[in-house]
Amino acid sequence: MTVFLSQNRISKLNIIHMLNIKVDQLVNEIKEYINLRYELLKLEMTERSSVIGSSVFSMAIIVVLILFFLFLGSIGLSIYISELLDCTYAGFLIVAGAYLLLGLILFLGRKKLIEEPLRDKIIRILTKKENDTKNL
Repeated sequence: MTVFLSQNRISKLNIIHMLNIKVDQLVNEIKEYINLRYELLKLEMTERSSVIGSSVFSMAIIVVLILFFLFLGSIGLSIYISELLDCTYAGFLIVAGAYLLLGLILFLGRKKLIEEPLRDKIIRILTKKENDTKNL
């Protein structure tokens, strides 16, 4: 009977030891999984940040070029209108008035014309799926 009890006890100790090993393995695998998910999240955020950064940079270049065109075109248009009206400053005032009118329209419609489309574009970039690269 004592031999049976000691074998039973040894068997229980072996089971407990094996369970401890399995729990340790499970804990290590969970830690590894969490670390891998963290690294994946960092890589995804890096990718999305680089997409946003490159988009902002390319848009900045385009905006600068458009501003150069508008600036030089405005000067040319102002001079042309001034010559048509035979008044040195009238062309510049008319072009400035057109810009003022455009500025007021943009100011009054800034939410619908600027803020909402820009916000939607940023949200689309941040929430895009891995395989969805169109419309960025």
